[in-house]
Amino acid sequence: MNKASSTCCAVCLVTDRLSMGMLGAYGNTWVDTPCFDTLAFQSCLFDQAILASPTVHGFYDSVWLGRQVGNLDLHNQPLPELLAKAGLETLLVTDEANVVAHPVAETFGQIVVVDSAQESPHNSPHNGAIENTCLGRFFATASAQISDIEVPTVIWLHTRGMAAPWDAPLEMRGRYAAEEDPEPPTWREVPHGQINSQSDPDELLGVMQAYAGQVALWDTCLGVLSDAISDNPILQNALFSVMSSRGFPLGEHGRIGSGLQGDEEDELYSELLNVPWLCRIPGQATAVRCRSLLQPVDLYALLKQWSNETSVVALGPEFDLTSEGHAREFTLTQAKSGEWALRTPAWLLRSDATGEAHKELYLKPDDRWEVNNVADCCHEVVEQLVHIYDEAIHGKQVSPLNEVLLYGVT
Repeated sequence: MNKASSTCCAVCLVTDRLSMGMLGAYGNTWVDTPCFDTLAFQSCLFDQAILASPTVHGFYDSVWLGRQVGNLDLHNQPLPELLAKAGLETLLVTDEANVVAHPVAETFGQIVVVDSAQESPHNSPHNGAIENTCLGRFFATASAQISDIEVPTVIWLHTRGMAAPWDAPLEMRGRYAAEEDPEPPTWREVPHGQINSQSDPDELLGVMQAYAGQVALWDTCLGVLSDAISDNPILQNALFSVMSSRGFPLGEHGRIGSGLQGDEEDELYSELLNVPWLCRIPGQATAVRCRSLLQPVDLYALLKQWSNETSVVALGPEFDLTSEGHAREFTLTQAKSGEWALRTPAWLLRSDATGEAHKELYLKPDDRWEVNNVADCCHEVVEQLVHIYDEAIHGKQVSPLNEVLLYGVT
């Protein structure tokens, strides 16, 4: 066993259903997220982190097993085992039963399960005590665990986030209501459904206000966690990764949350798949924005190398996810239903799973939230991207992409 250096410590925070479109560092000017934005200034912020799977289980197949669409039979060593081999302790703290149920979870040296929903009221959000919210209880437990770390450790934190009851104090919702707006809603159940031209716009506004309140609560809790990391001497040179395992649709394509059927695998659009991710690595560049295509499997590779280094000085350029050596030409997302989405720097092609599959094509990065479908006027691009999908899904070597697929039509 290698003797690990305290430099190799890491904290990985994963929040479910956190949407990048609600964070200031990603351009949002409506919701206040000062803690995330400060951390982003200290880190490398990834603009194009695309999920390979729209499920939490699929997310952890990527980050804990290094698996991707097209190589699901790959037998990589589970990440906690790799970390233990490097001489690091491993700790998993989570309030999500599905994470504990993942086969890799049992390979962590210690697991702390947080019952974040205990004693929560069933009819309305809390009216003041952040520590009594689901997020507040989770982050309090996580911060306490971090404060107790005394040996080189990788701490993995997964919270249900916005998939847990929306119980932020009403005051936090009220921040995002203008004088002429209706009073923000008081319900706490996570909303799921669909909207159309007949939907009441005030109802969608209420959902937006409630979600914004949850994000503000999460950001406040993130600040508490960041302080706990900074206060522990052994973690002051730790890698700190903050990522989301899925976004939360807020009506961009007629869907709120998981839709009417609660099917988390449908509607593979950017509001679900393009997730926030930042990484603070001591000794590496800060206030950097990376626009390269990345997927959760890159976190597996990053931590694998991080755990094998004894000094940040020893890290070569291949460690930098912004370097050409890490540049992806495309990402692929696959749902169990058969729906899939393929993204290149210039395009997003998505296909449904019904009979003669319907195709939608969007120009990237200009059409950030997939508003203008250009499939009917770019048939050749669609055909080329379908061919790439067919090769990738069967594990074949994909030829380098041409300039049209990489840079668009000039």
